Amino acid sequence: MFYRFAVAVVRAVLYFIMPMTVIGKEKIVYDKGVLLAGNHQSMWDAIFVALAYKKKMNFMAKKELFKFKPFGALLSALGAFPVDRGAADLKAVKTALGILKGGKPMLMFPEGTRVREGEQAEIKNGVAMFALKTQTPIQPISLFGGFRPFRRTYVVFGDPIAYTHYYGQKLDSTVLSAVSDDVICQIRKNAEDAKKVLAKQ
Repeated sequence: MFYRFAVAVVRAVLYFIMPMTVIGKEKIVYDKGVLLAGNHQSMWDAIFVALAYKKKMNFMAKKELFKFKPFGALLSALGAFPVDRGAADLKAVKTALGILKGGKPMLMFPEGTRVREGEQAEIKNGVAMFALKTQTPIQPISLFGGFRPFRRTYVVFGDPIAYTHYYGQKLDSTVLSAVSDDVICQIRKNAEDAKKVLAKQ
């Protein structure tokens, strides 16, 4: 499969140049659909998650990246699908819902854009909306570290969260914001907890 081949090549190339440590491997969900939700600090985030997750996942990528057809074809083969970030992209929404309803993993970044460590950004409700509409658990992922050559990057998988008490309810802004805020809080907490453990080693 091309996806596995591509991941293997990237893993081999980055092994020494951009080393990675995965924390919480035992928590990773593989046997059912899951919405992987991570913080977004670098253009490398999706790549590091793909290397850590070890199963083909789908993810949104801005439509501009698909304009150059060879590169667009490569992105599609790697599980990406285009989204128009400047408009209400119903096609992308239907694609995402179909992926999750089909029991497949999908990666999203609640912050919606790259945010440096220590900075704050408005949290988008997309992760909450997709998870609740499809009744899919959310697995928080915390990324931190170098994101630069010869600096180690850490990928921390937290416990998956199923917001079952919201299933079947009307998904108004209050509900979506509550779930979105909880997810980003879990992402940040898991990062801080991992840093404390690493500091003691």
